[in-house]
Amino acid sequence: MSTPRADVQVRCPICLTALGRRPPRPVLLDANGNQRPFVPTDRRNRVLTRAEEMTAFQICDGDGSESPHHLPLHYAQYGTPLVVGVIGSGATGKTTLLAAMIGSLLSASQTNRLPLRVDALDLRLHTNFVTRYVNRLLVQREVLSLTRGETIELADALRVRSPVTGRDHAVVFFDVAGEQLENAERANRFISALNALIFVVDGEQLSRRRGQRGAQAAGDLAFEVVLNRLSRVHDHTPQGLLPLPSALVVAKSDLLRFYGDPELDRWFGYGDAEEFDLSTVEEESRDVYRLLYQRGHGYLRGAERFLRSSLHFASATGTAPDDGRTYAAEGFGPRRTLKPLLSLFQMAGVLVAPALHPGQEPHR
Repeated sequence: MSTPRADVQVRCPICLTALGRRPPRPVLLDANGNQRPFVPTDRRNRVLTRAEEMTAFQICDGDGSESPHHLPLHYAQYGTPLVVGVIGSGATGKTTLLAAMIGSLLSASQTNRLPLRVDALDLRLHTNFVTRYVNRLLVQREVLSLTRGETIELADALRVRSPVTGRDHAVVFFDVAGEQLENAERANRFISALNALIFVVDGEQLSRRRGQRGAQAAGDLAFEVVLNRLSRVHDHTPQGLLPLPSALVVAKSDLLRFYGDPELDRWFGYGDAEEFDLSTVEEESRDVYRLLYQRGHGYLRGAERFLRSSLHFASATGTAPDDGRTYAAEGFGPRRTLKPLLSLFQMAGVLVAPALHPGQEPHR
């Protein structure tokens, strides 16, 4: 089993305990979450052992004040992991957006449209996310249920390799119920482990609040909880900014096109190839900033408080549910959901080259 890099201090993203103080305790989990020690079938067979390790976890005992929890076995192997928090209040569409993002990322990697190689950091966790969320949304066109429960755990864990640098990066995602984010209890210590943020603004809420008194000052309490905690654990730049990357996404923003916003028509009018052109991020960010300043400038804290940030329009489905349970086939599909993730990867150093389709001319 590979060991973590000695020059990197990695902490558990759930309880913040430093990892690497002792050898990891590898276990396997059954369908009910029961664990048993992981013992390779044949340690002399390196290929077989690596394959078996993909479904193994390591136990983190924390500081002894809480129940043990499980992390991907190779969580600390590739240097400091990119720990991405998907932030927003309940019913903003966070889970749906994340499922569309990861589905788009996997598709782009598998079809060689992206200078990144993406696979599972932990096969069991990743397969569960793809089966429960990505496939149900993008293949079966089901409306995903709200994220519920008080248990803090990883939503998905990926290994992202950059052929340009030859480096592998562990990238993990937290998708926590908005109600859970809106409290400051001990269970939310995981917020302090986040080193990249995706703030989700509900475009449907923006459309409903159009013209309402006080709508321009609208914001998100979940944003404030996360920002307050991060402000206490991170040093700020001389300009008073948090030295972390953030991507702010107006989800369901296709709904706002009915209100005559020309910038939305322009961005949604581009073809799929434009999502791979990161040279347009600054221009898109200006348009999103302008719209939110007019409609709900409180949401802009998800971008204004960070040294590196980008702002995006996106739609995870491209259409509304036709019966409350499924989306109609006509017009269905994620739109502009990959670009926020690529922008975040670039700001975090995971992606170090322009994300263009081979031979594709940059969008102008």
